[in-house]
Amino acid sequence: MPKLIFFIKSESVNLKNYTIKDIPGSSGRLDVISRCLLSGLL
Repeated sequence: MPKLIFFIKSESVNLKNYTIKDIPGSSGRLDVISRCLLSGLL
């Protein structure tokens, strides 16, 4: 169950970051992934 909640959480954060930053390329994607992990831990 906790994994499912974490997955939904990270997905919503993912969408938010893409809307705010909207940076194409690997650098933007890495930033989004790192933010997802940080928000998941917090």
